[in-house]
Amino acid sequence: MSKRFANLPHTPEEVTIWRFKMPVDRIGYFNSIYEAHEAICLVNTVDKRLGLVECSVMPSYKKDFEIILERLLEPCQVTILEKDRPYHG
Repeated sequence: MSKRFANLPHTPEEVTIWRFKMPVDRIGYFNSIYEAHEAICLVNTVDKRLGLVECSVMPSYKKDFEIILERLLEPCQVTILEKDRPYHG
C-alpha cells in the first residue's frame, strides 16, 4: 500500500464514532471542512431533519479531528452527543 494510506486502521474496531447535533443549514459546511482534510474521518448525516451527524474517526487522526472540531463548535453550533464510541459494524 502506498505511503498515502499508511495510517489507515487495520481493523474496523480501531475506528471510533462521534455523534453530533447541529442546525441543518450548518451540516454542509461541517462536512466540507472534513472532506478537505482527507482521511481524518467519514461524515454521515444520520437524520437531516433533526440535524444529527455521525463521524467515523480514523485512529491516527484523532487529535487532528479534535482540533478541527474545536474550531467548528461555535460557527456550526455543534452539540456533542457522544464521543469516542468504538465502532461495532
